[in-house]
Amino acid sequence: MPVNEYTRIGWIGLGQMGNPMVTRLLGGNIEVGIYNRSPGKTDSLAAKGAKVYGSTIELVRDYPVIFLMVSDYAAVRDILAGEMLTKLQGKIIVNMSTISPTENLAVKELVESAGGQFAEAPVSGSVGPATNGTLLILFGGDKTVLNPLQKVFSLVGKKTFHFGEVGKGSGAKLVLNSLLGIFGEAYSEAMLMALQFGIDTDAIIEAIGGSAM
Repeated sequence: MPVNEYTRIGWIGLGQMGNPMVTRLLGGNIEVGIYNRSPGKTDSLAAKGAKVYGSTIELVRDYPVIFLMVSDYAAVRDILAGEMLTKLQGKIIVNMSTISPTENLAVKELVESAGGQFAEAPVSGSVGPATNGTLLILFGGDKTVLNPLQKVFSLVGKKTFHFGEVGKGSGAKLVLNSLLGIFGEAYSEAMLMALQFGIDTDAIIEAIGGSAM
């Protein structure tokens, strides 16, 4: 194992995605300290070996790298505020939450002004891939941050894409989401067309499944 490979991390946010991702990390011999605003969500992970913290300040104090997997930009800013900003010197913050490129750049500026390093790593995939460790990691940030985290990312994802600097990882997430949205809209339009022709939708879905589509 490279001497600079991180095997101890802090994790904030244990929702539908965060919980299975931390479970995989614990199963891969990563030491994980966890914090969640709803303490009850930490119980199952504590039973698997995670160290539970009562505050984000204590968590950041004990770990060199902190991952965020929270609901939105407001939640990220709520975490990185007040006394927390005095604790970020020399720390690495990796935001896996889905927020916009502009928002990630604002967080980067905030973290760096406090003496820390920042990277973004939103994911493509939902609860199933998070449970199976087959997410796509869309990384934006410096290679010096990415390289020591390869083991961590390999446990939660099947591939890590490094798109460049902060803003490009979350930009890639928007590209993938927009494509998914377009496909969903096209599929809905196709189903409406089938209904207009009086075609059974179960039958046409089966036909689509067997076609080049």
